[in-house]
Amino acid sequence: MIYRLSGRGMATQEHALVDRATRAACAAAHRFGIRDFTPVVLGGYSNTLVRIAPHPIVARVATLASTTRDCASAMAREIAVGLALAQEGAASVRPSNLLPPGPHEEQNLWLSFWTHLNTKPERATPFQAGQQLRALHESLAQTGIKLPHLTPFYEGQAIVADHPGRRLDVEARRRVVMEFEVVRQRIEGECGVQPLHGDAHYGNLMLTDKGCIWGDLEDTCSGPVEWDLACLTASSRVFGRGRAASEALAGYGRQFDQERLDLMIRARVLQAVSWALVALPDPAHDLRLLARLRWLFGSR
Repeated sequence: MIYRLSGRGMATQEHALVDRATRAACAAAHRFGIRDFTPVVLGGYSNTLVRIAPHPIVARVATLASTTRDCASAMAREIAVGLALAQEGAASVRPSNLLPPGPHEEQNLWLSFWTHLNTKPERATPFQAGQQLRALHESLAQTGIKLPHLTPFYEGQAIVADHPGRRLDVEARRRVVMEFEVVRQRIEGECGVQPLHGDAHYGNLMLTDKGCIWGDLEDTCSGPVEWDLACLTASSRVFGRGRAASEALAGYGRQFDQERLDLMIRARVLQAVSWALVALPDPAHDLRLLARLRWLFGSR
């Protein structure tokens, strides 16, 4: 087994999870007739990505994601969106055409198969990312696909509500729960709905030898374009001075509602907090999580 994770070592628990996901990916590939391959762990966060090398196949195995959602239905939706975008010729990842894309259950884990891309270590500039997001929105609108409304936000609210003991102090959790509810009530009065990427941050926009490609379609949903713009700009607003956010919005080059974007940035930051409670070994002492909480409760 070969590990190629992005710049950080893996803790023992993470190693065990990656090993389990890799065994499931190998078993599924073998079941569909693939022989003589080497699993290469490409990385992942809520999912583990395993290249079935040398074949142009990547298994996407739900790991942390399996603790928060119905992975079978989420993967089925992701594959459907990937196929629809492929028909539009969109710059997005493609479900595998060498193996049935799935979803497949293997060794009590859900996985899907995708076409491998040769990626570059560089990231898109903010202006490029804005341009690429507009192009993706146009392609998604052309598919006519129907998607559930802002599932990443509502999933985050459920995570916080269902995990009271996730090492966040009582007062901080109370404030997060209350803020989720305030934002939810405002979101439900918003309009402007179309298919969205759902998690449109720089890590999901890959530079390849074929140009910029959007990956990670598991959070595709419907909602106002400002949700995806928030995914692209929230980190710049929370951790920086907003210059990258301004450049990304200029690249998007399409009218948006600034007040709605401000609301969606709060919603996005809340969602990031919820996932930190699931994914981080010690959330209460994570500097980025603490910075998000300070921003949430100090930026009114």
